Amino acid sequence: MLLVNAGKRLKLAWSGKVSRHGRCEASRVTPFQPSGSLEPTSPVFFMKSCLIRHCSLLGLLSSLASLSPGTVRAAYPDEILADKPLGYWRLGETGTAPEILPVANLGSAGAEAAGAYTNFVLTGQPGALAAGGNTAAKFTGTGHVNIPWVESINPSGPFTVEAWINTAGPITDFFSPLSSINFSEASRAGWQIYQTPTNQWEFRVGNDQAAAYVATATGGTVTPGTWTHLAAVYDGANIILYINGVAVDTKPLTGPFSPNTATPLGIAARILPTGVDRYLASTMDEVAIYPSALSAAVIASHTANALSAAPAQPYDQLVLASSPTGYWRLGEGPLYRSAANAGSLGADGAGYYLGDPSVAVAGVVPGDANTAVTFDGVDDKIDVLYQPALNPSGAFTYEIWAKSFNGSTHRSPLSSRDDTPVSNTAGYIFYLTPENVWSMWSGAGTGNGWPAVDGPPLIEDEWTHLVGVYDGKKIRFIVNGVQAGSTSVPLFQRNSARPLRIGGGATEGAGTFFWQGELDEAAVYDGALPEARILNHYTTIKGAPEVVEPVITLEPAA
Repeated sequence: MLLVNAGKRLKLAWSGKVSRHGRCEASRVTPFQPSGSLEPTSPVFFMKSCLIRHCSLLGLLSSLASLSPGTVRAAYPDEILADKPLGYWRLGETGTAPEILPVANLGSAGAEAAGAYTNFVLTGQPGALAAGGNTAAKFTGTGHVNIPWVESINPSGPFTVEAWINTAGPITDFFSPLSSINFSEASRAGWQIYQTPTNQWEFRVGNDQAAAYVATATGGTVTPGTWTHLAAVYDGANIILYINGVAVDTKPLTGPFSPNTATPLGIAARILPTGVDRYLASTMDEVAIYPSALSAAVIASHTANALSAAPAQPYDQLVLASSPTGYWRLGEGPLYRSAANAGSLGADGAGYYLGDPSVAVAGVVPGDANTAVTFDGVDDKIDVLYQPALNPSGAFTYEIWAKSFNGSTHRSPLSSRDDTPVSNTAGYIFYLTPENVWSMWSGAGTGNGWPAVDGPPLIEDEWTHLVGVYDGKKIRFIVNGVQAGSTSVPLFQRNSARPLRIGGGATEGAGTFFWQGELDEAAVYDGALPEARILNHYTTIKGAPEVVEPVITLEPAA
């Protein structure tokens, strides 16, 4: 190849392979050896690769022009951070995951009624007690505490249930902070507590003789973001609902009460014989069950003690003085390894490893000590708690590097979506389809399905760069620096409640569509990144497998 510059001829020899997308991948510039007595006296350019669309001369010239003698391209993280991501998860964590501890029971039922954190629960959160001394557990709407059935925490006579609850926001259905009920078509044995669609609190009790409740007490106003002390009492004839130490409703029973005789007690969800539902996104603290009807004065004293910065005695001693059979403080330490966020959201955008992903595997960035993560395709995932900034209603961009092999199901490397109620699609998804084709889906609201753009087929065991862009009118799917397609989504609906998930889909629940393979370098941006910047993200890695030294030989003009 001959390049002409100011009357001189620059002769350059190179070799490489042309990718299906029209770039010279892994191209090497090799020294040209002149004939005769000419010596290679030209400057040496340090060059990683040449990005050549259809191997054109113009492409090579452009690549050469972008480099000055003795320079190399910027490091990959610098390229990403230059575009100001909100979330940037390098997935370079190492070490062992924390041990998942049982939910300790300080009541008289002891370890027999110890619970288990199930799915995603974030412990170590600021608690309800003004004096401090104990942390709380945050439930994102996909996790709960499962406490095995024990007779002593399901009395047939009078009982009291209490907890401190801080809800995440208004809701449009019934969701349960606490329940112990054997729910079926023929039974409502036990009790349950709801946050209602009208954002009140509700306490229900039933029996095993009918598919209806024998009493329902409703009252109080749910204030999202504020701690509320809730106590529910059955005194043998009536149920009484207390909110912040004050009785807000009393109802007589219209039939006998029957205790739950089989089903686990649920914190932040309703546990049924057939599964779990009614997850309540909330932070919970200081849950207790007593085999007696606590008096109004005792309940009020619990409220006052928790709200005091200098109580006369510690809160837990006050609770234990009333002899609870179950008392779960929810103060366990960290349960999960954290996935650091290098984007502008900082710690608010950190993720949490769930399942048991394998860390410290070889990453996509050559020569970088940062590693990647392997997901097992069964239950491994990284969840980032819901953040509005990661789910813009306007333009945005999201990207990830993924590596896998052929499979027969949908597998999602990155998703931030909601599909509740069913067919009310919202958010964004990357998939590898059952046909082993890359695909990008976007939510378009009730009845509009998931507008999708398919990309190229998977190349097994090779890193692939996936980028989704929404510019306010249409979505564009860019794979390995080349636009695979686009489609109009004039009514794009953002995810407004669910976590962002790396390594799985169906973020409105515990998840499905789990990824099997490696993932690395995930990011989300506010705004539609220009094509040139997206291409640069790709070529910084794939266009630069190594640094070589081409020799450009000057020959006298003819």
